[in-house]
Amino acid sequence: MAIPFADCWRPTTANYWGRVKKAPGLAIGAELLGERWARDHAGDKKQVLATALENAFDPALSDSCIGLAQAVRDNAAAWLPPGMAYDEKATAGDSAEADPGLDETNLADGDDGDADVASADLPAFLTEDEPAAALNGAAAH
Repeated sequence: MAIPFADCWRPTTANYWGRVKKAPGLAIGAELLGERWARDHAGDKKQVLATALENAFDPALSDSCIGLAQAVRDNAAAWLPPGMAYDEKATAGDSAEADPGLDETNLADGDDGDADVASADLPAFLTEDEPAAALNGAAAH
């Protein structure tokens, strides 16, 4: 699913920055907003820092942040915390490489390879044929 999480959720003081410790908040600020921004806010109390981060990472409020270039504001507006970021390239690569060993040269005539792939993913009790007597006995109970 290609959900644009950055369009649906932004880190605010209430939902994220107020809960993050000061050092990680400054590190994120330094990484995305620059070392100068981090130095300017290093002496801030946690609540003031959280508000500054909220302003810098909110596309509607970041225009008021002095000294931030448009490219920096755009990167901050697209940033998501670890675990929320959606890496489209990794997901696209995973689906393209679902079975790199399965290609046309490995298939016998008339064999589409689906049975082998499906059986490799399922537990043995789901893929093995049960004797007809066992099935008939189970139906009788």
